[in-house]
Amino acid sequence: MFRLIHSPLLLFLLCGSALAGMADRTHAGEASLTSLQEAGSLTPAAAEESKRPVQVKGFLTATSRYRATGFIQQKDAVLRVIFPSMEAMPAPNSEVEITGILRGDGRAGELYIESRSARTLATSVTPRPRRVAIADAAAAENAYRWVEMEGTVNDMEKAGSDLLISLTDGRNTCICTARDLRIPEAMPAYRNARLRIRGVNPNSSGAVKHLLTYGEMNITVIQPAGGDSTSSDNAGPKAELPPPFDGPLASAALHAFFPRNTNGLFSGTFLMTDAFGRWRILADDGTHILANPAAAVSAESPESLPPGTPVLLYGRAAVYGGLLAVIQATLRTNGQVRALPEPGETTIAESDKASSAGRLITVTGRLLSLETRAETNARPPGKPALYLVAILGDMETGSKVAVICPPDLETRLQSLMSERVLRVTGYQIPSARSGGVTAQVWPRSGTDIRDMGLTRTALNQRLWWGGAGLALVLLAGGGLIWALREKLRRQRTEAAALNLREQAMLELNSSLEQRVTERTTELEKARADLAAALQEEREVGELKSRFVSTVSHEFRTPLGVIMSATDILARYRDRLPSERQEEHLAEIRQATRHMSGMMEDILLLGRAESGRIAITPQPCDLVELLHRLADETRSAAHQTGLTRITASPLPGPARIDEMLLRHMFTNLLSNAVKYSPEGAEITVHVRADGPSAVISITDSGIGIPPEDARKLFQPFSRAGNVGERPGSGLGLVIVKRCAELHGGAVTFTSTPGQGSTFILTFPAWPA
Repeated sequence: MFRLIHSPLLLFLLCGSALAGMADRTHAGEASLTSLQEAGSLTPAAAEESKRPVQVKGFLTATSRYRATGFIQQKDAVLRVIFPSMEAMPAPNSEVEITGILRGDGRAGELYIESRSARTLATSVTPRPRRVAIADAAAAENAYRWVEMEGTVNDMEKAGSDLLISLTDGRNTCICTARDLRIPEAMPAYRNARLRIRGVNPNSSGAVKHLLTYGEMNITVIQPAGGDSTSSDNAGPKAELPPPFDGPLASAALHAFFPRNTNGLFSGTFLMTDAFGRWRILADDGTHILANPAAAVSAESPESLPPGTPVLLYGRAAVYGGLLAVIQATLRTNGQVRALPEPGETTIAESDKASSAGRLITVTGRLLSLETRAETNARPPGKPALYLVAILGDMETGSKVAVICPPDLETRLQSLMSERVLRVTGYQIPSARSGGVTAQVWPRSGTDIRDMGLTRTALNQRLWWGGAGLALVLLAGGGLIWALREKLRRQRTEAAALNLREQAMLELNSSLEQRVTERTTELEKARADLAAALQEEREVGELKSRFVSTVSHEFRTPLGVIMSATDILARYRDRLPSERQEEHLAEIRQATRHMSGMMEDILLLGRAESGRIAITPQPCDLVELLHRLADETRSAAHQTGLTRITASPLPGPARIDEMLLRHMFTNLLSNAVKYSPEGAEITVHVRADGPSAVISITDSGIGIPPEDARKLFQPFSRAGNVGERPGSGLGLVIVKRCAELHGGAVTFTSTPGQGSTFILTFPAWPA
């Protein structure tokens, strides 16, 4: 058995088989996607066709109460996960490992993971949040991602087991749905306070900004409420306002998001009284309010209020046609008139954006149709009930917008039908469909509708008829002009033919020169590629040669010891004293352990290269672990010197993978002992650098020559000054691979003849 293994040919075949196995494992490891960013680079169609297996680790930021689905986030990449059942779905605020298939929904244009199994790695943990302003809460780049925002609570609503929190920065409002809270304890602490909330934006559309969060761990009170008032700064002294205008302000966004038929006091800006006698008001948080006035209106009649007047509006809140409606409303002014922004130019296709609701905009289009309608619910009674719906269209995109006009404009608009382009300035009012479109613009008066002239089609038609008449006039003299031009043409044809031949020769010469240049460039590139391939082949050959030489030497020596000791015991065991027998047996055990360690290093390196080593960080006392590993290394190496371990103050127990640290530290410490003089002191120092641990190991050994430093971390490479000291050239490669698997790195400094310092850095105290 030992004689066969000692054969160099069989040993080479054995090593080649091991390398082939390592290559197969590497290829198999590439089959599963572990990066959400890599998965997100695929199109839904490509993902559905390939159905790549997925095994990813990330944070489960949100789950559905009604379907077995949730969101997993890894760094800044997010994917939806569909679980086999509600029972198989982990809880939010947890780190999980999802195993399944990457799928694609072509109609929705979405990638998702079809989970086969889910394993919870840690609970009560969330990813690092993206800090956003409340104004950007509904931005597309923040959709489904874990974000953090700050604001002041201006309203709260208990909805079943959830708490709806209206968070504002003074100009914008976001509705935060908080789940898994102890609501009776939370409401007094959060009311009127300034909060920092972390959560998930569950969509990227809609006028109401929304955030979904879980538990008290994601809500921080930055500043408790200074008082119990939620009135705005320009509300004026309370003593001057009669009831009910001295009460706390309600959140228009919260009422629109979670409707309730209760009275509320809202602060906003008066826009206009529409053709139906209803008030259009833009709330301070950007929500559009449709108000039906009560039968008895105050002395401050809204007809006399200029646009931009701050007002307080009181009435019963409800939702009507998707809008926040205040029924039986009364109104009071609330300060000086504000200067409204100038009209914003927009296209008809963009005129129904939720971000433009209540804003003054200008659109341009062709008048397509005109229809007179009657409003039966006009308020108060006696107001004009007739109105015009003028449909403007964009002939290039096919988009349409409805312009709501008073009936006295019918004659003027009728004369502009079909052939005229209109430019309309008015308020963008959210509403139900009118004339087949959802976008509506309400002009303030007839002067907001301007005639911009003929449409391009009508103008082209008139230009065509004018051109046809001119062509008839010119046709008479065209014959004479044609004869003269024909004679001139023949004269020029001969000259042009000569010029063409000369030009063809010049182009041919230029083409030949260009082809020669291109062919020369291609040959130079091919030569460079061939040189690179030859260099790579030489490097592979050198690696194979080093592998065979090193492994053969490292196996031949212990095998020779084993064979020698075995022969002695077989022939002279009955004549050898027991002490000599134990010595030979010890030599066999030591040689066997050396071979086992060599094979263990090769197998460990193979697992590291193929990505089959799982990282399982666990809390531990880092300094105590290093003392224990140093004792084990000292005992295994029969060290006579001293290993001195010092440590700077550490943040607490480290969260590390003990197996990976054992491989890294024991290899570095064994090298320090091996290449240092007998009895020399080895110094180990541990410190914290932010979330990372830094371990430096310093010896006073032979050092590393500069010419060997570049290839020190290559497999089977050793420094040229190691002499007869045993070694396989795999230890530092294993240290480097383990450090990279742990998210760290290894560096060194060395002076030949004076010693070396290896520095190991890896994350140990995650934020």
